[in-house]
Amino acid sequence: MARPKGKGHRVALTLNQETNDVFDRFSELTGTPKATLIRDYLEEILPIVKDTIDALEMVKSKELTFSQAQSMFLNAVADYNDTVSHAIREISKPLDGDSHATTSRKSD
Repeated sequence: MARPKGKGHRVALTLNQETNDVFDRFSELTGTPKATLIRDYLEEILPIVKDTIDALEMVKSKELTFSQAQSMFLNAVADYNDTVSHAIREISKPLDGDSHATTSRKSD
């Protein structure tokens, strides 16, 4: 993901041990700094956070009931899951000529 233009804002963040270990390992394997990975993941979920804020503001102003806002949130999460599922399918496709990528076997 491209870094946004302009100066960023630093935030102090405490991670639990498991989260820290996962991002340490991911960073080690990809060569990408841990802070960059975390920032990129936060930016990826930003549309869901924005939708959640919009829904909560509408509940607060009584434009929506909590139940309607909950439905909006669940739809936003479902849309995000669809996007992620599509991305996973795309990156999981075998590369042309990759003989090791096949998962089917002949039965004897």
